[in-house]
Amino acid sequence: MRVVLYGFGKNLKKQYNNLIEFDLVCIADKRVDEILPIEKERFICPFIAPEDIKEYEYDYVVITSVAMFESIKQQLICENGIDSLKIVSIQLLLKINNSNRDEFEEKRIFELFGSETEIFYDIISEIKYIKKITQNGYKRYTTAFFDFYQKKWDEPRLVDGLNIYVVTHKDYCFPGFPSYIPVSVGGYKKEGVLDDYCGTSISSLNSKINEMTAIYWVWKNRMSDIVGFCHYRRFFCDNEIACFENVLKPQTVKEYLKDVEIIVNEQFFEEHSNYDILKMPLSIDAVDTGYYLIEKSIKEYQQEYLEDFYDVMNGHNLCYYNMFITTWELFDEYCSWLFSFLLPAAEEFDADNYEGQDKRTIGFFAERMLSVWLHHNPKKLKSLPVYVP
Repeated sequence: MRVVLYGFGKNLKKQYNNLIEFDLVCIADKRVDEILPIEKERFICPFIAPEDIKEYEYDYVVITSVAMFESIKQQLICENGIDSLKIVSIQLLLKINNSNRDEFEEKRIFELFGSETEIFYDIISEIKYIKKITQNGYKRYTTAFFDFYQKKWDEPRLVDGLNIYVVTHKDYCFPGFPSYIPVSVGGYKKEGVLDDYCGTSISSLNSKINEMTAIYWVWKNRMSDIVGFCHYRRFFCDNEIACFENVLKPQTVKEYLKDVEIIVNEQFFEEHSNYDILKMPLSIDAVDTGYYLIEKSIKEYQQEYLEDFYDVMNGHNLCYYNMFITTWELFDEYCSWLFSFLLPAAEEFDADNYEGQDKRTIGFFAERMLSVWLHHNPKKLKSLPVYVP
């Protein structure tokens, strides 16, 4: 596939290694005279001005900027005479490459949205794009956009009574009850074990947000009347005797949920605030940066939860581990809220600037968000001890 890359910027640099298997014809940018002397040795294809695109043969012109996609596309159509059906986003190009070509219904997608808009397969880009086209007066497209994704996300999924997912990145001795279902993250794969890579997935963010990629995957790909999460070495227990042999039984879960709305782990009073506790495993710089990005994203996407965020971060009690069991309705409500601001914050966090645990700072903040949600939406809780070997 012959492609012209349009737009030399941060996103191109980030994705360039994923593009080298394509036949890269050239990179087009208005700033070619500035870029060429600095970058010509780094890239294997020539740099050209946009007006020179017509001199080349190509299958697609790939716009590398998400925020500027629509304006650049119109410029390419009106000023440079590029066929609108040959203009795609970098997310769509990578999806085409990773998909089975015979099954990928490219023509249907273009027909659905016409020549004035584009579809993305990256959830963060989707959030940004919906916001942008609404602000810019393209509200007529949002209905079709949401309708498409509602159908996509509401495709038939496994429906069962009770599923408790055991998030893991290694082989382990899992509970013997059928309702406990291992799901792997971080690239770990084992025959017969579900993983968070297939279907609608954000598995690439696992190094930043930890087990949240598994929670997102279950939300988008499976369904059950009751849904829960534990870890390969952390399990809810039936009573105060916290040991592997006393792991919470499925039937007990159903009995508890007759009287309560959600099962969480026991909360302990901490001497230090939840914000200060984060500075124990993480550097102060990473914590401050993570706090700023989460606060900023909540302000932008979930403004009414801002005071709850402050109260929890300054407080001394917490539901740890991203472990809970609840009904699908509450789970869906929680995930719709959480991922609306968590994913934009994760995108902005530059993990390359950090080492070790600091790379997963947004994941540590994500662990505290269940408490923020419950602070704003009080539920009838059942608190249980957690076995941690």
